[in-house]
Amino acid sequence: MGKEPYSAYSSRLSLYPEIFYILFSQLYKTHIYIDFFVTILYNIFREVINLTEYLTAYMKRITESLEKCSNPDELNEILREHLCKIEFMQHERIVHFLVTFMFAVVLCIFMSVLIFSQNIFVLILVTIILVLLGFYIKHYYFLENTVQKMYVVYDEILEKRRVLTGEKKEG
Repeated sequence: MGKEPYSAYSSRLSLYPEIFYILFSQLYKTHIYIDFFVTILYNIFREVINLTEYLTAYMKRITESLEKCSNPDELNEILREHLCKIEFMQHERIVHFLVTFMFAVVLCIFMSVLIFSQNIFVLILVTIILVLLGFYIKHYYFLENTVQKMYVVYDEILEKRRVLTGEKKEG
């Protein structure tokens, strides 16, 4: 009889390490996922800031070059470079549109899962995706407006070329 309580007690104790292992392994996996998403967020924000600074500096430089330009050959070089940048930014814009749309769809899916499961980890994931989507929308807005400004600068380059070459305006 002395061994029964001891064996029953020891069998209950042997369950605790398994429970703790399951609990901590789940927390560790969640920590890895959160760390993974935070790393992704940091890298995306860094790239967005770099692209924003690059585009702002480019628009300033191209506007200054256009104002100083008085040679048709130099103006044609500015025009070629500007058309190339417009193509790059149009590509960048469509990629960011598709990624933004994808994140919106993923957000809707995870919000549906959250409504039905009410899981705290899904809530954390929805929050991360929502923050990321907000920044993607802000960046897409910047890209869209910058490409529109690039079109205006393109028209200004064409107008200046007409003035420098003495062409008459069509239409």
